[in-house]
Parts: sequence; structure tokens; C-alpha cells
Amino acid sequence: KNYVRLTCTNTPSDPVFGQKIEDVRNGAGQTVTLSFWAKADSAKTFTEGGYLQQIFGSGGSSEVNTNIGSWSVTTSWQRITITKTLPSISGKTLGTGHHLTVRLDTNNNENVVLDITGVQLEVGDTATPFEHRSIGQEMALCQRYFQWNPCGPVSFSGGSNQAAGGVALPVALRSTPTITVVTG
Repeated sequence: KNYVRLTCTNTPSDPVFGQKIEDVRNGAGQTVTLSFWAKADSAKTFTEGGYLQQIFGSGGSSEVNTNIGSWSVTTSWQRITITKTLPSISGKTLGTGHHLTVRLDTNNNENVVLDITGVQLEVGDTATPFEHRSIGQEMALCQRYFQWNPCGPVSFSGGSNQAAGGVALPVALRSTPTITVVTG
């Protein structure tokens, strides 16, 4: 009941599904298994395939792409499983924003309605059942990246350019936060 649909009509460049995974070290030098469920409006083989992209970030080494090869779908839901070994990142420079990207490509200049769900990338050579998490778990994971505090406790003292206050974070952030103050 929950899936993403990509509808393409003779698109000159191959439309892609992509997902960034923080930290390029994830899976580096190891066998990983990509699995997902897919179906299309007609049987198709996606020869463009896609990539597992090791992106080393701003100021880092050049990206490294591991081609996942072609994959095929029918008009019924089926599980696709692709196993690859990611290159080691030994000797690479990690820059700001480094990550691993999962990229699934469609074919150039081809009409397609493609549905995908249950995408999972895991270390090892075996695809395990898709991990279903509660909305609360997903919210806590998302809050590691962003917090919004529209009415946080702030007091003013010593002049109009000084403020003091605190923000209670429901979960630990993934890195040192930046704060944007909006007035009005």
C-alpha cells in the first residue's frame, strides 16, 4: 500500500531513484546486499541498472561508482536482490558531507510507470526481510538531523541584542548543530 511511483515518458536522460546514506564508511570494503520490491506497467529490463556511489564530500576524494548491473521487473510485485562488494576507502580523503548513495536508474527514452517499495541496503550477502519501524522510531531517527522550536524558552537581558535560553532535544543530534534565529 505504500510505494513510490515514477512515471516517465520518453525522458532523454534516465530518471533515477536515489537515497543518500550518511557516512561513506558504511559498507566500504565489504559485500553489501541491495533489496527492494518493484513492478512496472509492463515487463522491463533496466539496462542502465544503477550505482552504489561512494561520495567523499566537499574537499574529499573523487566519487567511486559501483555499477549494480541490469535488473528486470514484471507487472506483479517481485523482490529484486543485488549483491556487490564496495571498494575500500583506504587512502581516500573524507570531505564535508561524505555519504553513500543508492541509485536505481531507468532506461533513456523509454516510457515506464515503475513502482518501488521496501528498499534496503545491508552489509552481507543475504537479503533479510524488510525492517518495519513505528512512526515514533522513524521520527526519532529524523530528529537526529533537524529540530524546530518555534516557541522555545528565550529571555532577553542586557539589551536588545542579547538572548538566553535553552532547547530540550528529544534525541541526540548526529553532529554539532547550527542554529538559525528567525524574528517576527
